[in-house]
Amino acid sequence: MFRRRRDAGEGRHQARSAREEQSAREPGRHQRRASGEAVDELAGGWDEQDDQDGQETAGWAAVPGPAGPWDAADSYPQRQRLDVGSLLIPVNPGQDLGLELNDDQSQFIAVSVDIPDGKLQVRAIAAPKNGKLWEDERIGIITEVSRAGGQGRETDGRFGPEVLVHEQPHTGTGLTGLQPARFLGVDGPRWMLVGKISGPAAVDPELARPLEAVFADIVVVRGDHPAAPRDVLEILLPTEMREALAQQVAEAQAEQQAQFLMPIDRGPEITETR
Repeated sequence: MFRRRRDAGEGRHQARSAREEQSAREPGRHQRRASGEAVDELAGGWDEQDDQDGQETAGWAAVPGPAGPWDAADSYPQRQRLDVGSLLIPVNPGQDLGLELNDDQSQFIAVSVDIPDGKLQVRAIAAPKNGKLWEDERIGIITEVSRAGGQGRETDGRFGPEVLVHEQPHTGTGLTGLQPARFLGVDGPRWMLVGKISGPAAVDPELARPLEAVFADIVVVRGDHPAAPRDVLEILLPTEMREALAQQVAEAQAEQQAQFLMPIDRGPEITETR
């Protein structure tokens, strides 16, 4: 498991706290980094309603809650979490957890947390030892959404810079028209955690708080194995699910074997009379 010094982690959390305090003092301020002009150009325009939605997101910066996401090498609050390999996901009442597969159904690529008012999809991505990916990732998200006929722009949220989009709905969802979504991101030691909030919670601060609390309380288990930058860190079935599936497979195999070995009953006999 990748280890890092505790003081480095504390410095990261202190910097984040200072950023949140500044956002709370200036709720209308939108941070722009060196790439800000490029982001605005890629967004492809934004209407008045979208500006109102962007102003609402300023309220997220001051919401109290867990100070994570956490690195597994840090000191973090102990509580019930679901172990899916690279992520430890907090378990809360009223939420459903699921694992999402890629297009060819060959591997898990994200963990989903569903509540009645929205959905959070989250995954951890490998990052260079001394590199940060979230700034470039934000530009990539806006570019991809814009090319697909949607709109996106940077704004400020509880975890710092994030992306607010109106995107084309995925095929098979039954939705029509552009749908709102928020992309959250945090750079960690050799990892980046990315989350997507969709549904009503994407534009309502009150509805988003439970999903933000989940994102803020995730523990990332990077490990010490090599991984190419931007590779999705492995997501596995939880131990309990693997054991349950193994037991089901064993029981099915035992049942098939018993049926194969079962003696054949003699059928009705005909006596020949001469």
